[in-house]
Amino acid sequence: MIGQLPVAYTKKKLYNGTHMLHRQDFDPNLPYYKDNIRPILQAPQTPHLGPAFYFLYDYHTQCHEHVSEEIEQVLGYPPEALREGGIKFVQKNMAYRDSDSFARMVLRAVQHLHHEIPQRERAQYSVSFDYRFKNAEGKVLHLLQQSLELAYDREGNLVFSLEKVTDISHRPSETGPMLSIYGPDPKCSLVYYPAREQSNGHKLFTRAEMRVLQLLDKAHSTQEIARMLNLSSNTIATHRKNMLKKAGVSDTPKLLRFARRKGILS
Repeated sequence: MIGQLPVAYTKKKLYNGTHMLHRQDFDPNLPYYKDNIRPILQAPQTPHLGPAFYFLYDYHTQCHEHVSEEIEQVLGYPPEALREGGIKFVQKNMAYRDSDSFARMVLRAVQHLHHEIPQRERAQYSVSFDYRFKNAEGKVLHLLQQSLELAYDREGNLVFSLEKVTDISHRPSETGPMLSIYGPDPKCSLVYYPAREQSNGHKLFTRAEMRVLQLLDKAHSTQEIARMLNLSSNTIATHRKNMLKKAGVSDTPKLLRFARRKGILS
C-alpha cells in the first residue's frame, strides 16, 4: 500500500494555517490530497494481523476522513459513526482505564516526533499504539492503531496521517497500552508504557525527570536533551542531579543501572 501512495502526497511540504495545535496557516487546496488517498483506503494491500479498517486523519479540522467500510466488520459501527462522532465517539467507547493512557501516548508521540527526531527524518518513522475499545455490541476489543504520516507543513507539523486500526483481541495481552515509534536510528526510536510511568517505581521521579532519564538512556548529552525538550542545559543538569540524589548514586551509568533494576527503564 505504501508503494501506491501518490508521490505528491507523500513528499509535498505544505504551508498551513492557524490551528490550535500547529499554529500554522493551512493550504485551502488540502482536499486535493484527500481525494488522492481515497482509492487506497478502499483497496488496502498490506498484510493483516486481524480484521482492520482505515481512515485518513486531518490534523487541520481534527476530523476522521474517508473511513473505510471495513469498520463495520471490525467494530460493528457504520463509517459515519466515526466521521461524524470524531474524537467524542472515540472517547465515549474507549475502555475507561485506557483513556488516560491513550491521552498520555498521544502527547508523548507528539513530543517525541517534534522534539526528539530531526524534521527531515520524521517521515521515516512509524507510530503505533494499542488500546481497548467497545464495539457496537458492547464487547471490549483490543485494538492496534498504526499511523503512516503522509504530509507535513514547512515547520514540520503533521497535516495528514493514514491510520490502520486492527482487532488484535486474539493475541494475549502481556502488557498494558504501549506506544512504539520506530525508524532508521535506534537512538530516536521509542517504546513507551504509560502505565509504568504511573507505577510505584516511577513515583520516585517526576514526569520531567523521566523524560530526561529516557534520553540519557539513549546516550544523549545534556546539550542534546536540552535542545530536544526546549529547556536550558542548566535545567537538564538540575534534573539529573536530583535523580542521582533520589537514587542514591554518584553518576549517570549507575543511575541507569538503578532505573533498570527497579523496572523504571525497560
